[in-house]
Amino acid sequence: MGNKTFIGILALGLFSALWCHYLSNFTGEPETSRPKLHCSIYPVNDGYGYMILNGDQPLIKQDFIPVVAGKKTFPSAKDARLVADLVMDKMRKGASPVLVLQELHDLNIPILEK
Repeated sequence: MGNKTFIGILALGLFSALWCHYLSNFTGEPETSRPKLHCSIYPVNDGYGYMILNGDQPLIKQDFIPVVAGKKTFPSAKDARLVADLVMDKMRKGASPVLVLQELHDLNIPILEK
């Protein structure tokens, strides 16, 4: 394969990757006008909870650790933030925000303490 062919293939690959990235983010609106998902961590009784918002509109309010029986709050703001970040990541990918117990274990969220 000659140098020109290699450079042509490389340029085509780069253009294709950039085009796919552009199309995957295209909504017809400027990016700055789209609301962004973000979270707010707040104290609840003897622990923490989180709220996920789209702009200023609340979408999910989670006072207790999801998937766990009983009303157990997150033991730290850091734990609440880790779970909120996972939920937002799932939502951004178009997946269900519902969590399973294994995901909490993977994040090392202390579930049985309290």
